[in-house]
Amino acid sequence: MTNKALSKKTFQTALLAASLLLSINAQAGLMVSEQDDYVDFDKTNPVLLTLEEGTNTISGVAINFDGRAVDYDSFMFEILQGFSLKSILFSAFAEAPADSTMSASYQLVKASKAGLAEDVISESNADLLSWDTQNLFTDIAGLGAGIYGFHTSEYQKNFEGRRWRYTLEFEVEATTSPAPVSAPGPLALMFGFAALLLKRRRKV
Repeated sequence: MTNKALSKKTFQTALLAASLLLSINAQAGLMVSEQDDYVDFDKTNPVLLTLEEGTNTISGVAINFDGRAVDYDSFMFEILQGFSLKSILFSAFAEAPADSTMSASYQLVKASKAGLAEDVISESNADLLSWDTQNLFTDIAGLGAGIYGFHTSEYQKNFEGRRWRYTLEFEVEATTSPAPVSAPGPLALMFGFAALLLKRRRKV
């Protein structure tokens, strides 16, 4: 193998290793889909989800039929010791005739492993006819360890019989952690290692 081919191969190896390192460092949290994972976000028997550090993605489907709200999605979630909730981002989409309006009221409530409680921490409205990300509960940054509930309290709409999909992103961060290593640091180490390896092979 020529020095040029060896150099190209070594560079590609270092680039792949750096990409793998960065992907490992990326924080991906819990992912749950009401439809794909066969769970039911039912307020009468709410499921308990344990959130992880990073972005926790919760996807659901709600149904309203002939003016009767039959699916007030609710679930519980736990934040472990040493972590806090930074934000809850919401997006939704419902097929609807032109000039329709549709929104929902959501509550963040206290909960326990026995179920949802009545103590409301925060309340917010969301537009159900748009995938644009909306920041729910803007006053909850830093919500610490404990068990909480996400509860649908009301729907407001001007048309009958639709279902809609929604996604919630719970951003969780560690409250105490070692100083992070910046991205250029690992990359520099990888490329330095590649250069050293190439130099040693040329001497052989």
